[in-house]
Amino acid sequence: MVLGRIVSIWQRCERVGYRAWLVLLLVQTATSAEENPANVYDCLIEPEQVVALSLAVEGVLAAVEVDRGDRVAAGQVLARLDSRVEEAAVAGVRARAEQDSEIRLRQAELALARRKAQRVEELFRNKNASAQERDEARAQVDIARARLGQAQEARRLAVLELSRATAALARRTLNSPLDGVVTERHHNSGEYVDKEPVLTLARINPLRVEALLPAGVFGHIAIGQSAKVHVPNIGEVHTATVERIDPVLDTASGTFTVRLTLPNPDNRIPSGLECRLQLSASP
Repeated sequence: MVLGRIVSIWQRCERVGYRAWLVLLLVQTATSAEENPANVYDCLIEPEQVVALSLAVEGVLAAVEVDRGDRVAAGQVLARLDSRVEEAAVAGVRARAEQDSEIRLRQAELALARRKAQRVEELFRNKNASAQERDEARAQVDIARARLGQAQEARRLAVLELSRATAALARRTLNSPLDGVVTERHHNSGEYVDKEPVLTLARINPLRVEALLPAGVFGHIAIGQSAKVHVPNIGEVHTATVERIDPVLDTASGTFTVRLTLPNPDNRIPSGLECRLQLSASP
C-alpha cells in the first residue's frame, strides 16, 4: 500500500515540477502516523536569518574589516567607503555649528543698545533729549535684537547641516544588523561598489529546523511543542520548539511544513545539516 502511494506521489510531483529530492523525502513522509509510531521525520537545519548587506551609497571601498567565517556582533563596523571628502565637510560644518562668537557679539550689542536707550529715556523725561533721539535709541535696540536673532538662526541652521552631513557620512559605513557569522565576502578594499552586496551574514543562534510532515500528523502538533533533533553528522541530540505550522497542506504530496527553533548559544551546531526530528507529545 505504501509503495502504491509513493508511485502516486511521484506522478503528481512530476506534473507540478517538484524536485526529485522532495520525492525521496516523501518515501518517509508517505507513511501515516500509525506506520511511524516513533514520530521520527527527516529535517534540515538552516540559519535563522540570512542577509546580504549593501552600502547605502556608491563609492570605492576603503576597507572590508571582516572575512568569511568571522563572527560579528550587532552594530560592528564591517566595511567603509572612502569618505575623505565627506569627513572634511563634516569638520567644516561642525566648526560653524560650534562657533558662538557671533552670538556673543550680537548679545553684547543688544545689551549696549538697551543701556543707551534707558539713558535716553531718562533724558527725554527730563526734557534733555528730543523725541527723535529717543526714537533712534529704541530703533537701535530693535536692530540689535534682530541681529542677535539672525546669529542664533544661523547657528541653528549650522547644527541642522551638521546633522545632515553626519548622517551622510554614516551612510558610507556598513554596520552589522545582527549577531552572526560572515558566510560570503563579495568585494575587497579598493573595489568600486554600487548596489551589489558586499557581505552576506547568517544568524545561527537560534537555528531554524524545517521538516516536511505527512498530513496524518496535522492536528497532532502544536505551537510550543518540544521535539528532539538528532544530528547524525556531529552525533548530538538537541531540543527544539515548534515555532510555525503551515496551515495549508500540499495536495499533491499530502504533506505540510513545520518550522522549529533550535537554540545554539555557543554556535557549536553548524547550519546546512540534515537531521532527524522526533516529536514529543503535544502540550
